[in-house]
Amino acid sequence: MNYWQLYRNFSRKKNFYLHLPDVDVVFKMVEVFKTNVRRKREAKMLLLILVQLFPDYKINFDLDDCDKCLIVEGKNISPAKTIQLLNKENY
Repeated sequence: MNYWQLYRNFSRKKNFYLHLPDVDVVFKMVEVFKTNVRRKREAKMLLLILVQLFPDYKINFDLDDCDKCLIVEGKNISPAKTIQLLNKENY
């Protein structure tokens, strides 16, 4: 039975409740930073530093993009700390 048939069967009753299983919802943040990183070597160096400071984040550079984006995914991302680190490293 597909969802549409299930809905039609239940909607004919006056009071019906459809129980859905409990689902743990995990919210992730994604921050995208425009950088002036031009070379893979520079990106790798910054990635090593960022991964040490933020081990729970997924961090990646998109050097093919015109803005040379730094993409950070995770929970409770601190953009200020990331910007501070990039500025400290002259990027």
